[in-house]
Amino acid sequence: MMHRAVRLLLIVTALSGCIVGEQEDDVGEFDAPIVAPNALSPNALTPNALTPNALTPNALTPNGVAGAVTTALLDPGPAGEMSRMFMRYAVSCAFTPEQTFRFAWTDLVDEIHDEEYRGDLGLAPEWQTGPLPLAGQEWVTACLAAKANHYGVSVLISLRNPAHTVLDVTTMELSDYRVREGAFWGNLFSSSPEIHSCYDETSIETSRSLKRVCAAGYSTPEGPAFCTGIQSAGSCAAACAADSDPTMGYTRCGSGDRVITTYLRD
Repeated sequence: MMHRAVRLLLIVTALSGCIVGEQEDDVGEFDAPIVAPNALSPNALTPNALTPNALTPNALTPNGVAGAVTTALLDPGPAGEMSRMFMRYAVSCAFTPEQTFRFAWTDLVDEIHDEEYRGDLGLAPEWQTGPLPLAGQEWVTACLAAKANHYGVSVLISLRNPAHTVLDVTTMELSDYRVREGAFWGNLFSSSPEIHSCYDETSIETSRSLKRVCAAGYSTPEGPAFCTGIQSAGSCAAACAADSDPTMGYTRCGSGDRVITTYLRD
């Protein structure tokens, strides 16, 4: 299913199977699809910018969000940049393509920037008219974590959950996205926020070669490291219960069943 995004670039989406991304030509030294919608900085997931917990009690509208949220979004400094990035991705995960979140902010040289963040996956569309419920909090968290990228680049990925009814998996996804990267789950919006990931042991090197390391981790002199704010649960084989269909990912990880499994191209 194709959706028209803010910059009029086509995004192919489906979240029982969902390919997320935009194809761009300028990839620099990294010869893989670089897609802006899936380059969420893990730093934006930490509460030193916008505090996600402050978002849940109200509808996600410019007039509905708490004063602290508005302050964070209007901040012209680096923290404001992280807050706006978080909001852009949160809206993309939660809202449908017909829903938007709009506001304006002024930078340090008094230039006004009009922002319009358009939805995509529709995991919690009810957030536009009321508080974000627990299920929505967990689905949006899993989506945000799946879209995070330590290196700031984006890679076309397929997001799947066998129980989710928003969109159906496509034949093209099953054919083209066969490398099970790992899974993401948690609740970033709770009073004790947490995000978890796990990796498929057979795809660690493929994930790392594609600059996808929030599940697989990356090497440092001190040993493996993972994305800021995301706790690794290790191998998905130990942390999760897999669906009977291996192409559909995991049905449960840790104590929750609102899990998103990510698949990569061969």
